[in-house]
Amino acid sequence: MDARVEKVVTRIREEFRQDPSLNEMAQVVNLSTSRLRYLFKKETGVAPGHYLRAFRLAQARELLENTFLSVKEIIRSVGVNDQSHFIREFKKSYGLTPAQYRMSLATNNNVVETDRTLEGLLVLVVEDDRDTREVIGILLEQAGASVTAIASSGKALAALERMRPHILIIDIGLPDEDGYALIRKARALLDERGEEIPAVALTAYSSEEDRKHALSAGFEIHMPKPPGPGELIDVVARLTGRIEADGKSIPISWTTKTANEQ
Repeated sequence: MDARVEKVVTRIREEFRQDPSLNEMAQVVNLSTSRLRYLFKKETGVAPGHYLRAFRLAQARELLENTFLSVKEIIRSVGVNDQSHFIREFKKSYGLTPAQYRMSLATNNNVVETDRTLEGLLVLVVEDDRDTREVIGILLEQAGASVTAIASSGKALAALERMRPHILIIDIGLPDEDGYALIRKARALLDERGEEIPAVALTAYSSEEDRKHALSAGFEIHMPKPPGPGELIDVVARLTGRIEADGKSIPISWTTKTANEQ
């Protein structure tokens, strides 16, 4: 490959979130925009702008496959402002919208389908983003769990009053009141019933201070977004006693407070 074109390709890959202009890239390699366009297409088969769009689409697809970031978060993370146009481009390239593509991955994940580690577990998921909520639900259900997925703190508390889940998965960034407030209220309710239920905090904030805040609020574990699908299932299995550190499966058991602990 022409060294100048290779340099531009590297720049596009490194700065794809910043929308590098053709003029800027041409200046870097001391070419006119028309000459760069010609050489780039000769070497890669596409124009620089098309290469940038295709690279962004590929990055978005990778994030859809490997993270629980919402579609909106993914689109922003690859440097795109026009969400509707990006969704049309994604569908044109892959035959499905980003949300449809992610759902197809969840429903056709053979690894999760055949692993029923969470069989019989009841999981309460509280996540305001619909795409993320649905994908988490599908993945956990394919691992054997029964999932109640809720979008708000208020509805989550109402659900917790009438059900006894084995584990809670709560997004910290809820819109009405955050996950910290929710887990405190949930712990108060569970204390009245003499129950201890493990809780997972999902959050975009991953500092040590954020981790300590989550643990002190009442969560057992703080998982920075985006956790991988396998990672989340493993955490749920371990917190509910389905697998030990050596990976051995063990039966589920309720953990309740004794009279001395209340």
